[in-house]
This record gives sequence, C-alpha cells and structure tokens, in this order.
Amino acid sequence: LQLVDKAGEGSVHLVSMAPNNERSGLATALAMGAASATLISDPALLGSDALTTAKLLAAAIAERDGIDLVISGSESSDGYTGTVPTQIAAVLDLPSITAAKAITVDGGQVQIQRQTNAGYDDVTCSLPCVVSVTAGVVEPRYPSFKGIMAAKSKPVDERTSADLGFDAGQVGWQGDELVAVRLHLPSRVPFHNAPSRTIERGNISLWSDGKIPVGELWSRQIDDALNSAAAGLLLVTPAFLDSNF
Repeated sequence: LQLVDKAGEGSVHLVSMAPNNERSGLATALAMGAASATLISDPALLGSDALTTAKLLAAAIAERDGIDLVISGSESSDGYTGTVPTQIAAVLDLPSITAAKAITVDGGQVQIQRQTNAGYDDVTCSLPCVVSVTAGVVEPRYPSFKGIMAAKSKPVDERTSADLGFDAGQVGWQGDELVAVRLHLPSRVPFHNAPSRTIERGNISLWSDGKIPVGELWSRQIDDALNSAAAGLLLVTPAFLDSNF
C-alpha cells in the first residue's frame, strides 16, 4: 500500500488460501486500502503441502493481468517451511528475492535491502518479481472506520482448486510430493571444540565449523542421517545445533 501511495498509481490485490472460507485477514487488509482479493478455499485442499500451496497461489496470481510485484511473508505460522514464496516465483518463472527488510520501486526495478546475519545486502531486480519480507519490514497502518465500511463492498473472488485448473488428485493429501517419514526430538548433548572438518560418505557431506556435539547419541544420529540420505548436503553449525538440540 505504501509503494502504491508513493508511486501515485496502481492498486493492491490480495491472494489468500485458507480453510472454511476464512476472510478475517483479507477483511483487515481490504479495510487498510487494498482494492480487491482472491480467496482460495476448498475442502479438497486439506493436507496440501508447500509446493501444492505455491502452485495454487501462483495460479490465482497468474489470473491477474499486469502484475508488477508480488510481495509475501516469509512463512506461515503453522507450516514454517519458508519455501512457498520462492516456489511461487519458480512456478511463475519470475525472479525471487527473499528476506527483504526494505523495498523501493524505481521505474522498472525494485531495490531491496536483504537481511543477512551480518547486516543486509543491497539487491536490485527487474520487475516483475516475487519478494518475501521479514518481520518488521513496515509498520502496518490501522484501518479507519471509513475503510472498514468501504471494505464490505470491495470484490473478493472465491476460487476452488477446480476453478484454478487442478483436479482432486493434484491437491490435498493425494497431491503431496513432500512426505514426512519420521518426526523426533533429539536429546540435548554437550559441545566440545574440534577443528573444522568435512566428513564425506558417498555423495553426502557433513560440514562442521569447529563446534560439534559429542556423545554416542549424536554419533548415531549423524550415522543414521548419512546412511539414510540418498543425496544432499548436511550443514551443521552452532546456530543449527542451538535451535535443534
């Protein structure tokens, strides 16, 4: 909304995917000043994974003509995958910028301050593109009484998966391409200082930057991960260990 205000032209269209035709978030954003919305809601979507969610949202976005900029949060408060914005960009074949803490539109380009562990990077990208933002990127405005009343007459286009071109086998549990095999909570184990090293087994690498937890339990978990993974890269850092152990 602030970008539109600064540009002096354009409008904001909302796209949401929610169960049971939930509109409360859309109603608030419409009252703040958004012009219109699309709500994707369908009982068949129960259990849809991040990729399916991204495909549905991308399909709804693609229905709109003349989209210049797609802005999203980084992750939902239930799934926490953090992958949907970049997946939307991939489906739409658009560039993606993540972790934006500030956004400026200048002509046909968007200038981003991208949050990093050391501060931020200045990133420039041509429009159209998809940008996901960090918490606190902007102070939300409060809906006025006039805005709340005006929101009641603003169009909200309700769409099902079928409306967007998906059949029952492509959404929900049946359409999931990501399957959770096992969930467990590892025990916290002590740390010790060790030299930086890379352990390789086949096409799997385990990297440590010098602080690896020790103990039979941790060794067994690493062995299980290396033995069970078909391919990939395991990155183990203090930040990862602090958050997971």
